[in-house]
Amino acid sequence: MKFVQIGACAGGDEVFDFVKDKDVELGILVEPIPDFYDRLCDCYKNVNNIYVEQVAVVPDQVEDKTVRMHWTEKHHGVGSVFKEHVHAHGYSDDDIKIVEVPTCGINSLLKKYDIKDLDYLFIDVEGLDAANLLSLDLNEFNIDVISYEWFHIRDQEQQLIKHFWDHGYAIGPNRKYDRSVYKIKGHRFEWN
Repeated sequence: MKFVQIGACAGGDEVFDFVKDKDVELGILVEPIPDFYDRLCDCYKNVNNIYVEQVAVVPDQVEDKTVRMHWTEKHHGVGSVFKEHVHAHGYSDDDIKIVEVPTCGINSLLKKYDIKDLDYLFIDVEGLDAANLLSLDLNEFNIDVISYEWFHIRDQEQQLIKHFWDHGYAIGPNRKYDRSVYKIKGHRFEWN
C-alpha cells in the first residue's frame, strides 16, 4: 500500500489506525509544525517505509518558499497558514504560536517520491484543502482514494466535486468532517 497524509499532526489518528497493520510500501507523512514532528515520528516508529516531511503543502503555483503557521498547543488539529482560522476555533492571539516553515507544492511532493500511482491521499490542511486539491494534477497522478476535510470548504465544494467528477472520481458520502472520493474502477474504501 502507498499512502500520503498531508496534515498528520502528531499521529495517533484514524489514518494511523488504518495503516499501522498494513503492508506499507511507501508512506509519506507531512506535518509542518516542528513541535509535532517528534511525536509523529514516535507514533510511526514501528511502521516500515515511512518518510516524514516537515513542510507546509501549498498549491504548486504559490511562489513563497516559506509561510507562517499559526497554531496552538491547546488543539493540535487547527494549525493553519491563516491566523483567522485558528481564531475561528475560539483561540485568542494569546493562545496562538507562530512558526515560519518551508513550503512544498502538492504536485512537487508527489514527484519528489516518484509517485505515479497512489492508493490513498489523506489531506487535512486547515483552510488550504480546496486550493491544494484543485491544483493536484489528476492527469499525472493515479490516486485510488482521496479523503479530505470538507467542513471548511463549503464555498468551493461544488467546484471541487466537479473537478473530481471530471477526472473519473465517484463522490462518497460526507462523514462528520471528511469526505472521500474514489477512482471509478470498482474500488470501494471502508474505514475498518
